[in-house]
Amino acid sequence: MDPGQLVVPVAGIVAAAALTFYLVSFQEMSNKSFEDLEEKLAKGTNNVLLNSSLSSKKRREARRISKQQRQQQASKPGSSPPDSASSKD
Repeated sequence: MDPGQLVVPVAGIVAAAALTFYLVSFQEMSNKSFEDLEEKLAKGTNNVLLNSSLSSKKRREARRISKQQRQQQASKPGSSPPDSASSKD
């Protein structure tokens, strides 16, 4: 058998082994992640969920409240909006 003819089967075996290794590794990582999640849920820990959506909701609420406060201050009689020229030094 010519050495050139051995390259394709050997490369195929190496590729199949690498693919199998990565698939098994990713499967084990996902199983471990689910096991950790189940352990946290079994302990009753409520910190499992991400707080990013909650914090963005808080930021939106704070912006809405500050906007309402500015509108209320601007609508009060005798009050004038802050002068941007006087704040410059």
